[in-house]
Amino acid sequence: MMHDNPLVAPQQYPAYQGGMLAADFALAVSVSDLVTYSADEEHISANARLEHVLSLLGVRADLMALHEQFLATAPMQGDMHVFSPSAGGRNLFALNMLRDPHDQLDVIGMAIRCEPAIVVAVRDALRTYFDSAQYQIHYEQGNVLERVLDVSSDAQFAAMLTRRGISQKLIRHPATAG
Repeated sequence: MMHDNPLVAPQQYPAYQGGMLAADFALAVSVSDLVTYSADEEHISANARLEHVLSLLGVRADLMALHEQFLATAPMQGDMHVFSPSAGGRNLFALNMLRDPHDQLDVIGMAIRCEPAIVVAVRDALRTYFDSAQYQIHYEQGNVLERVLDVSSDAQFAAMLTRRGISQKLIRHPATAG
């Protein structure tokens, strides 16, 4: 399968052979991987590879603002942000902005769910993004991932907070794609 998009590497994974598509993804990278720094590190811009993933999902998120917000967040603070293109839709992108006081890499967690029709494109784009990240902490794909379930509903999120003994707000961003 050839990709015309320079933001996605040519597919290196087996072609889909039928059956159930694994449409949940969980990633962990450094917050610095939300953005791209210029060679002189004086200018930053949103990471184009991650923006491509968001466009496939039909989601808009201001990566620059999220990056700045995380850096301004005190340790043991930070919210869970969930973006989706439509209420009740399957596609979602969640970003865990909880700042660990002992984490020197400023790791953030991502949870992604997509429609079966775009799984291969999302997988290839996510893999390209993750493989280009400066700090490749975690990449997971499956049919049902706990990190995705935790943000799929307010009840699931509340149960996760209780299970982990943490305090965090779930912020659902309105559908703004289009």
